[in-house]
Amino acid sequence: MAIRNWRYLGLTVAIWIHVAEELPRFPDWASRHFGGTFSTRFFIVSHATTLLPAITAAGLMPARNPRSELGNWLATSTAAGMLANAIFHAATTLRWREYSPGVISAVTLIGPTATQTLMLTKEAGIKGKRRGAAVLAGTLLNLGAIALLYRENPTLERASQSA
Repeated sequence: MAIRNWRYLGLTVAIWIHVAEELPRFPDWASRHFGGTFSTRFFIVSHATTLLPAITAAGLMPARNPRSELGNWLATSTAAGMLANAIFHAATTLRWREYSPGVISAVTLIGPTATQTLMLTKEAGIKGKRRGAAVLAGTLLNLGAIALLYRENPTLERASQSA
């Protein structure tokens, strides 16, 4: 199926750029500030096998079929979660007065494209309780990922080593 609305893909592209900005420094930075174990290998495996494919699908579904309720719900959830991620990067940069790997793309790309995606999905009919549920889901997933930074994650690390 052809792409019918390219604007849905802006956030997907922004997220790929954001992950590229994070990759060289984020695992060490996160381990230093949050006290958990967060290896570069785990970062690569988790993003390559889970995060980026899911986010790409969440952008492609409504781009191909702008009337897809599921696609628009997933796009709403992704946009909300990534706005929370942008706030995380901005807040930690201010808190520790040092570069939070990913803050530049979070503020300049994620913020605007996530906002555009939320406007698109509202126009597509994701409103009221459905919108609230999507926003809550995306925000909670992002907060869950942040919470993992605070822990030693031997199980997650072992899983990434076997991948």
